[in-house]
Parts: sequence; C-alpha cells; structure tokens
Amino acid sequence: MSNPILSWRRVRALCVKETRQIVRDPSSWLIAVVIPLLLLFIFGYGINLDSSKLRVGILLEQRSEAALDFTHTMTGSPYIDATISDNRQELIAKMQAGKIRGLVVIPVDFAEQMERANATAPIQVITDGSEPNTANFVQGYVEGIWQIWQMQRAEDNGQTFEPLIDVQTRYWFNPAAISQHFIIPGAVTIIMTVIGAILTSLVVAREWERGTMEALLSTEITRTELLLCKLIPYYFLGMLAMLLCMLVSVFILGVPYRGSLLILFFISSLFLLSTLGMGLLISTITRNQFNAAQVALNAAFSAVDYAFRLYFSDRQYARGDPRGDVHYSRSLFRQHPAKPVPRREYSSGAGGKRAVFDRFGGDVYRPDVAENQTSAGLGRRACFIAYGR
Repeated sequence: MSNPILSWRRVRALCVKETRQIVRDPSSWLIAVVIPLLLLFIFGYGINLDSSKLRVGILLEQRSEAALDFTHTMTGSPYIDATISDNRQELIAKMQAGKIRGLVVIPVDFAEQMERANATAPIQVITDGSEPNTANFVQGYVEGIWQIWQMQRAEDNGQTFEPLIDVQTRYWFNPAAISQHFIIPGAVTIIMTVIGAILTSLVVAREWERGTMEALLSTEITRTELLLCKLIPYYFLGMLAMLLCMLVSVFILGVPYRGSLLILFFISSLFLLSTLGMGLLISTITRNQFNAAQVALNAAFSAVDYAFRLYFSDRQYARGDPRGDVHYSRSLFRQHPAKPVPRREYSSGAGGKRAVFDRFGGDVYRPDVAENQTSAGLGRRACFIAYGR
C-alpha cells in the first residue's frame, strides 16, 4: 500500500505533539505573549510625534508697533514657547544647541511693507531639517499664527480680511491628528513580522539539535506533513499574539478601531503565514537555533529598517515664507565627523541663488559648482536649503 502524500490523521497527531511542546516550553509563550506586549507599550508610550509646545526664537530686527503686535500674538499662543532677541548670533547658537526648534525673523522693513497698499510683509522661518516632523510643526504653527494675526489686524482697522486661498484641512481616519493612532497599527505590523519569523525559526533547528529529526524522518511522515505540523500550531499562536496586540491597542492605548474584523484577520493571516514561512526556511537551512535566531532577526528588522528609511525620505520638506523660502531635506547619513562643526549662517546674498547648508559640516553647496567639488566627504547629509529671492 502506497504512502499518501498528505494524511490529515498524521498531521493532526503531529500538531498535537507540537502543541504540547509549545505548552511546556516557556520560551514560546515569552516570544508570543510577553515580547509583543512589551514592544507595543514601548511603541505606544515611548514614541510620540505630537508636539504640544514648541521652543521658537523670534529675531526682532525692528521694534515697530506692528512687529511687537505680531510678537505678542506669537507669545500668546499656547503652542509656542518664544525666546525674543535682537541678536541673530545668539538665537542661531541656541538653535545649534537644540534649545530652540525654529527661528522666526521679522525684518527691518516689516512695518513699511505692512503700510503699503496691496503689499505683503514677509517674515522668514528657519527650521532644523535634521528633525523633519518638528520642522513641520514649526512651519505650520507660524503660518497659522500669521493668518490669525492678519485677521485680527484687519478687524481692528475696520477692514475685511479675505485670503485669496482658504485651505480647509480634513484628516480622514485620524481626525485629531494624534501620532499614536498611526504609529501603533504600524508597530503591530512590525511586531508580527519579528515574532512570526522568530517563532518558526527555532522549531526545525531544535529538532536537529535534540536529535529527534532522525526519529521523525524514519517514520512514514512526508515533507508536506512535517511542514504543516510545524506551521499550524505557530500560526494560531501568532494570531493569539496579534489578537492581544489589537485588544491592548484599542482598550488600553485608546486607538479607535473602524473596519471589518473579518478582513483584518484574513489579511493578518496571509501576512503571518508569509513570516512564518520565512522562519521555517531559515530554520531548515541553518539547523542551529542560535544562527537561526540571528538570521531571522536580521531578516525581520531589514523590513523595519526599509520602512524607516521610507518614512524619513528626502521628499519630506516644508515651505517657508515668500521672501526666503526655507526647504529642508533629511536623509540617513552614513558617516559623521568626530566633533560637531557649527553651521554657517544663511545670508540673503544675490537674488535667485540657492545654497545648501550642511547640518554637520557647515559646508555651502551652490548649484553652479559641480557636484563632485564639495569639500567634505560625509556621504549623504542632513541639511536645510535656503532659497533667496
């Protein structure tokens, strides 16, 4: 009588054997229950991209009534912790030291520009491009305060302030724009990637190290049945970890859930099966638990690192004021100098020119200079770009 390729009776018996090993092995419960919850709490409470109060410097190049009125509006905002000074070097030094997150420059001709008919008085906003999210907050808050001040000034003068463009922003799926509401679902995906790969990366290697693989191969068990018995119990264990993460996210961390549970578990099953299969492949090739765990961790975190690089890509930038637009670009730099070098100060210079100021080396890059003629070989740098008109 020929041996069938797949016997569900043998698969069921092997799954029962594997389940008993999982119950008796505390490391499996540590990986499937304790580590996911620990990572979830770290992501939930340790990472917060919200900024309730920003430290911003205000450079007063003139102390006219209009400039002081706008400064008073800035200092009265609950989201701004302002440092007022007429010394540019002092504020730049504080920005380099990280004591302030941005710099608002009120120019010397601010009042004169405001008094002209149909004229716009420009202000300059300088942000640190090495922290793109914080720079976005600085730019957004200053623009909002500027619009509010213009409306209040128009009402005080008996005029009607009607902006040419009225932008009304709606945040779908996260109306309050709380960072935890989009960090935690991504964190659950990262956790499932790591946990799924580690869970099955040890099972086949463990059989080889304990010498029980030869006993299994001497039986009538087929390769398909062996893979299924190693996959099915850990699939349910991984789905249990995913369910715990979802319950903690909703009921403890306060992330609202809107959608179909059926679709969630269907997509989660496909994703978990792929990570479990990756772990089985690693475990089959290495045949050593220590090596399998190291390879599985590297393979899982490579996806996390790729997602991190996508999040902090060069395409994230902020738009500044109409006279001196401040754009910033942030990328992961591969090398850094042994000692921090002060950044050079932006000067308006000739109109229409563009200069890139190095965040770490202080080097200035001009578009009319060849790319291979830059002075310092620091690889890809975090920098901010200032456009002068």
